[in-house]
Amino acid sequence: MISTKNDVINITYPKPDKELTSGKFRDLLTYMGPGVILAAGTIGNGEVFFSSRGGAIYGYILIWTYLLTAIMKGIVVYTGAKYITLTGEHPFARWGQIMPGPKNWLAIFLGAIALISFPSWASGFMNVLAQWASWVLGIDIAYKKIIATVFAVIIFALLFIASYDRMEKIITVIVLSMVVFSFVAVLAVKPEWLEVIKGMIIPTMPGNYADWIVSKYPDVASNPPLVELAAYLGALGGGTYDYIGYVGTLREKKWGLLGNPNCEKIQAQLRQLDKNEIIPLPTDEDSLYRANSWLKATKIDDMVSFIGVFIIGTVFMVLGNVVLGTNGLQLIPNDNEIIQHQANFFATISPILAIFYKLTIGITFFGSLVSLVTTVYPSTFRESFAPSFPGLSKEENYNKIRIAISAYSLIGGLILIWSGFSYTKVVSFASIMGGVFSLGVWGLAMIWTEKKALPKEYHFSKGMNVTILFFSLIMLILGLYAFAKFVGLA
Repeated sequence: MISTKNDVINITYPKPDKELTSGKFRDLLTYMGPGVILAAGTIGNGEVFFSSRGGAIYGYILIWTYLLTAIMKGIVVYTGAKYITLTGEHPFARWGQIMPGPKNWLAIFLGAIALISFPSWASGFMNVLAQWASWVLGIDIAYKKIIATVFAVIIFALLFIASYDRMEKIITVIVLSMVVFSFVAVLAVKPEWLEVIKGMIIPTMPGNYADWIVSKYPDVASNPPLVELAAYLGALGGGTYDYIGYVGTLREKKWGLLGNPNCEKIQAQLRQLDKNEIIPLPTDEDSLYRANSWLKATKIDDMVSFIGVFIIGTVFMVLGNVVLGTNGLQLIPNDNEIIQHQANFFATISPILAIFYKLTIGITFFGSLVSLVTTVYPSTFRESFAPSFPGLSKEENYNKIRIAISAYSLIGGLILIWSGFSYTKVVSFASIMGGVFSLGVWGLAMIWTEKKALPKEYHFSKGMNVTILFFSLIMLILGLYAFAKFVGLA
């Protein structure tokens, strides 16, 4: 029992599962869950399109940025996952009480950026699926908008027939198949591994575009390299439009305080704390042991997710360079050929592999879009706006939120498609603002949250806090500069 000035709060962590305390890494792997949903939701536009495009344009020199981005995003996202595991509440709920300024302004601000991004990404995925249907099934591309509409209807219908657990299992298979398939392809094309390693560990910034790019793709050559790079980094592994919801979906796993049967009552009591009160988490030795054991589940889920997107992104960047780049076919994935050129990665090896790619890539994009609009985006919306509108947090309203946000994302995406907006421009805007800038804001806010809300026993080390601060500032500044370039202000 821990007494506060408002109430008496009994915070206890459930006994950790034996897999978390066995000391065996393979046992920890059983805790992959929401991170797989996150990885599957971001594989596609980020890893398949932008990575292949980056490899074709820049070669191996940007691989280091992918490694750095995976580390930066993985660490910053973990700050939120750690917080909800320890406290049972989403960090957005605490921000309304501890952030200077109007109540809940920061959660609303990041939620608004996410809300604007939902239709952008939905349109991107539906554009790809329409091209895929035309390419694989032989449907006239002139019917692209109608095909996209059909996919939107099918995905919306899945809301009423597919459960979260079933979706998680299906998407796990999709992600694993993509990883295995990509490894086979990159081994078969025999890249210059020394150059790949150099590109991974030696920071190099891109220079002028190659002559063939200037002559064949003037629209690419006219794009400032930093804007192009920021779009790649924003798309890799997703953005706050995914991560806000990812942290919320951890409730499904019941890790840490989320597994306390009185968690809802505890949350109600925590909301009564004054803005200067530390959350009264237990600090005895047994409680700290239990909390740190549960955090192993959060860490492995986060780590597997970002390792997965880094590997797949790097593999497609390598393939883009070898097959499509300066010494290859000199083709760049673009608005009209988002996924088709990548078939050349495998067609030169075996026609069977090319067919397998066609099937796998369609399933991957379809599974990604389903996971985003039916699971991740509704959770993101709820977590962003529930602090201001408490009714959104009620479990009986969540299905209504899923239906409304799925409809909004799909219909908004269709409006963008039917209006003829450029695929590359639409997803680049969402990548820069939601995948770079707003994640920098997230990291800075979490440093403040830890200081103001958690007992010292649960703080990151000073070295880790400096790392989080450094990474957050990089993403914040890069996002602002790239956005200014994108809209022509710089």
